[in-house]
Amino acid sequence: MLGMYYLHSNPDVLGRLRMELDEANPDPEVDLTFKILNKLPYLRAVMKEILRITFPTAISVNHRNILFDPAVFYEPYMFKPERWLDDKNPIDEKRYYVAFGKGGRSCPGKEFATQLIQTTLASLIQRFKFEIIETSWEKDVVASHESLLTAPAFGSKGVKFSLIGHRKRD
Repeated sequence: MLGMYYLHSNPDVLGRLRMELDEANPDPEVDLTFKILNKLPYLRAVMKEILRITFPTAISVNHRNILFDPAVFYEPYMFKPERWLDDKNPIDEKRYYVAFGKGGRSCPGKEFATQLIQTTLASLIQRFKFEIIETSWEKDVVASHESLLTAPAFGSKGVKFSLIGHRKRD
């Protein structure tokens, strides 16, 4: 849900993603195959940025210190999928892409999760229009405490959306 929040809070990013999806798949009622999804660079960049900015729970490494380090990620608190496509300032993904952990103890379901995120995101964005409702940045989006799970402020009901309807092609 936080990924959808960031997309809908950044209309330029949402528009660019929709354009890439529409070019790859003219019929939104037909699901994109994994083969096609893996060839969509902006979709992958959006997914990586969502996983970066909505950092996971710190288990052995403090992900926040890595994922919000301005020496690694320019404007680290801004949602900028383009950072993953920047040839002039490439990110050393082997060192700093820690969404699924690192090394021998990294998430064994990384590839499955990646495909699931891309498929779900592509399907929702290409087919429907949403509107953010009853959501506060400070209370519902910003991680205010970490324990077993990174979570928003106590008492938050989470990010909420209203489904406006099926998306008509522009």
